[in-house]
Amino acid sequence: DFEFAGDASWSVAWLGIARAELPHAITISGTAGFHLRAKEIQIGDTLFGDEVVWGIGATVGIPPFCSLWCKPEQLRATLEFDGVVGDRVSASHDPSPAEVKVGLVGRVRPSYAIAVRVGTHLDDQAGAPELRATIDLVYQRDPGRTPAPKRPRPPEPDDEE
Repeated sequence: DFEFAGDASWSVAWLGIARAELPHAITISGTAGFHLRAKEIQIGDTLFGDEVVWGIGATVGIPPFCSLWCKPEQLRATLEFDGVVGDRVSASHDPSPAEVKVGLVGRVRPSYAIAVRVGTHLDDQAGAPELRATIDLVYQRDPGRTPAPKRPRPPEPDDEE
């Protein structure tokens, strides 16, 4: 039974997130959690069981130059480390891949951002490719924007006349 990109039975996952904003437009964040599987899954010749997942990252605002953007928070450099610690299955350890990624996040409009990241594995294990490149388009409602006021409804004609 070779399951791929899924679980053979039920699974439960949970992540906690922490974030700190430091002076000089620096933000540091971290996450940790677990993925519990009722049954191990086999992908190729590798058996996957329960996992502890983790990540840590930082962003720093890039100051404007040549009048290309207005504020440091509009363009940020990113550095991320993330990975998985697998458990012991059938007298061997699950893969415990780890990666490092660098990138840029640009806020093109108050509600839209584009993130470009490139990374590589820190160890050669299943789940951490030699090269990973991602492009994300992110929508986040602008917290400073208020909805337009509702227009009053026109009075309905009176049925008694």
